[in-house]
Amino acid sequence: MCVALSRERIGNDLQIVRELLRHVVRRSVAKRRAHAHVKAEPACGRLQARVHARERAPIRLVGALWRSVGTGFGERKQLRRRRRKKLRDRQLGAERVHLAEVELQDRCCLRGERQARLAAEAKLAAQPMKPQRVYAELRRVLPPETIVALDAGAAPAYGYDRLSFARPRTFLTPLDLGGLGFAFPVALGAKLGRPQAPVVAIHGDGGYLMNSQELETAVRHNIGVVTIVMNNNCWGSEKAYQKHFYGGRYIGCDIGNPRYDQFARLFGAAGYYVEHPDQVGDAVQKALSESSPAVIEIPIDPDEFPTPVAAIKRPE
Repeated sequence: MCVALSRERIGNDLQIVRELLRHVVRRSVAKRRAHAHVKAEPACGRLQARVHARERAPIRLVGALWRSVGTGFGERKQLRRRRRKKLRDRQLGAERVHLAEVELQDRCCLRGERQARLAAEAKLAAQPMKPQRVYAELRRVLPPETIVALDAGAAPAYGYDRLSFARPRTFLTPLDLGGLGFAFPVALGAKLGRPQAPVVAIHGDGGYLMNSQELETAVRHNIGVVTIVMNNNCWGSEKAYQKHFYGGRYIGCDIGNPRYDQFARLFGAAGYYVEHPDQVGDAVQKALSESSPAVIEIPIDPDEFPTPVAAIKRPE
């Protein structure tokens, strides 16, 4: 049995069910009293079963009516739930679209700012060279399949957002682990793993001396890695911290160095010394074309450091 319910008749249907329940209960009580003597006789099992069946029939009818009414309520509740869910989905969809538009605008804004900054850095003509200008020349000449290993330290840190990477597994760096001297040995392994790809290691002078003896390994096995040493004659990261946190009171951060092009030749590798921005691209292209170990020394401004992350004031 089913009961058709509508929004206008739901109140009337409930009243009908209540009256029907009262009526059934009254009849059930009266019948139990009328047939009490029949139930007391054990020999009248069939008659007793029929009496029980007659008593249960109205209750089954009421149960069916009540289930129908309850089903109507459940359907209305599910309908309201579905409507609320659709409304929430529409609201969330609108919020997602808005957030995506804001994110796209932010990205376009950041991309535009970065491109403008890189374009301005490509025009820097100071002597000694700024590390930013060195990276501008590298962007111009490095093939897209080049594997670049960045060392820890101040001069390599400029490369994080100044180099372009178009292929997977072409950017190797220790990030904030501070693995000074990381780049050259890792570049040797990368060249052995992908010999057809050009591989470049970028160091500061202090970091390169941590593992520069491996140049003999490169020469002995003819591992054609090109190493760029940006030489500012100091521990750049330490000097940057002393500049920003101690008012430029420098202690133990200035060091001396050999000429790294001559150092490379002593091991049997190719050596290049570059002082002008226009020479950077030519030296890199020539070193890559020879497919043998090479070191390119580039003197850079000793007073140019990236700002330490801890020194950046974030808006509250």
